Amino acid sequence: MLSSNDQKKFFELSGLISGFLAGTLSEKQQEELNSWLAENERHRELFEHICARQTMRSKIHRYHNEEVQAAFQNFMHRRQRLAFRHRIYQLAVCAVVLIALGGAWLQWQKMRPEQAGKERLVLEDSRQDSTARRPVLTLASGMQIVIPESGLMPGEAAHGRQAAAKDGIFGQQTDIFSPAGSGYNTVNVPPMCDFHFTLADGTKVWMNANSYLRYPVQFAADSRTIYVSGEVYLEVAKDNRRPFSVMVEGMKIEVLGTCFNVRAYSHENETRVTLAEGKVAARVGEETYTLTPGNQLSLEEKTGGVAIRTVDVDDVLAWKRGFYVFKKCNLAEVALTLQCWYNVEIVLKGKVAAHTTYTGVVNKEETIDVFLSRLEKVSDVKCSRKGNVVSIQ
Repeated sequence: MLSSNDQKKFFELSGLISGFLAGTLSEKQQEELNSWLAENERHRELFEHICARQTMRSKIHRYHNEEVQAAFQNFMHRRQRLAFRHRIYQLAVCAVVLIALGGAWLQWQKMRPEQAGKERLVLEDSRQDSTARRPVLTLASGMQIVIPESGLMPGEAAHGRQAAAKDGIFGQQTDIFSPAGSGYNTVNVPPMCDFHFTLADGTKVWMNANSYLRYPVQFAADSRTIYVSGEVYLEVAKDNRRPFSVMVEGMKIEVLGTCFNVRAYSHENETRVTLAEGKVAARVGEETYTLTPGNQLSLEEKTGGVAIRTVDVDDVLAWKRGFYVFKKCNLAEVALTLQCWYNVEIVLKGKVAAHTTYTGVVNKEETIDVFLSRLEKVSDVKCSRKGNVVSIQ
């Protein structure tokens, strides 16, 4: 029997996990869940098991049939309706979580003292690993700061301290990150990590894994220019006096106030700009291309070729919500995306892998091994992994 104290912890934990799955956690609750996950490896394994197998598998299964498009639209509509039904949904998910937690919780309560000591060692190692997977802010002065999960409080970092910030705002109108008010700050986001913050002008920035952003400590009086590599989504604060520009390899994107996604990973040899709201102008050499919502411009690095097509913006931006969405994508394209997130090398061998397509949703919280196992079940390929090298054939 669980003690009354353990029962209370048990139900609190099930509520946190169910809230995560339903997308209803408050900032404080998310911090509580993060703290529990950081305690030891077993907690993280159980969390991944519930998220990947109990929840995502049933959703992903919808995509492996002849009605792929209809199933996908149904999935997206259900996610949008969560805001109206989150209480009922969370209760249902909570029941599933309670069942999944039951057996594991009882086992953990029986741990011997020496096992508990080993868990403390894992805790120390996990903290180091967690630090390695956090974004790094490099100030114009050269000082580097590892950003904790709760973000940074401007002003605290200037004095060498780290503290929580509700909105993760980098730099205020006073530009406190640089006493001289000049130079550039940079943000580097490592694999298996994404990050959201707000620039001094009010522009909101989301950065995906393996991405880099360079921005001035203080924007000029007549312009706002940042430099991007990797994948970044921007909600640009409108300022008619100071147009906003994003510089990527071979392209300059100009806006006044709009929302768009930039994907410019060097290993992909292609830059893509996808417009969600507003209007942007992309300059490539002497040509200027105007995009409207739903348009995606792609620039092929080797040939310099430019193409514009209509895409499902929800698909493109799914990474912001913690997922990668693939619809009839060849494995080479899937591999490019997952390599960035998981920091692995994916090698495709043989004709089967080269001609295999994949439709499904990958939860960024699940491990690469979960994806590989699922891929083998829904296709004819065989997967193997040795360290950071994954072979699919």
